[in-house]
Amino acid sequence: MKNKTFSSSTKTLNQFKVAAEHSTPKYIDFSNRVMEQLDNDVTSQGGSVRSMSTSRYIRKPIFMIAATLIIIMLSGFGYMKFGWGLSLTDQEGNAVMNIRTGSGEVRDEENNIANKVKSTLAVNEGAMIVYGREAIDAAKSGEIPINYTSVTKGEIFTNVNKLYSQLQGVMKEVTLPMEINDAKYVESELAYSPISKINPVASLWQEVTDKESHMSYAYQSTEMTDQILTLQNRYEQGNTEYLLDISPSDQPTADFYVDKVSSSNVYRLAGVAVYRTSIDGKEMLIWNRVVDGGSLLYWLSSDSANIKKMKAFAEEVIKSYSSIK
Repeated sequence: MKNKTFSSSTKTLNQFKVAAEHSTPKYIDFSNRVMEQLDNDVTSQGGSVRSMSTSRYIRKPIFMIAATLIIIMLSGFGYMKFGWGLSLTDQEGNAVMNIRTGSGEVRDEENNIANKVKSTLAVNEGAMIVYGREAIDAAKSGEIPINYTSVTKGEIFTNVNKLYSQLQGVMKEVTLPMEINDAKYVESELAYSPISKINPVASLWQEVTDKESHMSYAYQSTEMTDQILTLQNRYEQGNTEYLLDISPSDQPTADFYVDKVSSSNVYRLAGVAVYRTSIDGKEMLIWNRVVDGGSLLYWLSSDSANIKKMKAFAEEVIKSYSSIK
């Protein structure tokens, strides 16, 4: 077994935060609400301001000229195609995940800086980072910067029973198989959400100029909430590593943003609609599991496994919790 430091990808955590704060989840049935949504899509002209805890920005208005509804039944589950993207459904026809057009990724320079700051943190400690002279000056004066990243270092668990004792809310529904297709469970990182609150006291900010990118940035430690942000689990099979991330929500429907939405990226695995995407060229499979009180968003990635092996891994994960009564 490899002996190495376990660390969640900052970009993966950023995507979780983006999905969480972008989401305005609405439970969609396939009757009147669908037609109301279509009417709204066709008649609305304009956009909205969206914010997120990582990389805050103002999204440009999207003008919906027309929306065409297409229902495609794929052996027990379907998806609905709208002007904004796809709505994936379960076998009962309920919407469980919306795949929307839009980018929530962080620039590589900022991602690298965020990882450096994270490496300085203690377990269960968070930090807020701002980039550039203008943002630094604004943050010191107490203003909310347009662009910032919040990072957190989670606690590592190698014993699942100890991990389960720390889970709360919908995360109590999480179960982790000890072995999946010959890949053995290694460890998990449980990360909590930091409080996105800026303290304007100048002395609390540490200013740095990154040696690689020459970008100026400043960061300060933040208090942590008791809300779980994400749980990342590592499995290994020889030199192949699988990372299975799970993020909680109190809503039954999850929103996920990609640069380009494609129905060809929708798979059916163990009766569940799964979407294939990528971040920085790394393949990922995502799906949403509806549970009592909300849902759990699953992400599966691997540096070395091909998509066929990833699909087989994801299918076994789904089967493992689907068999629990």
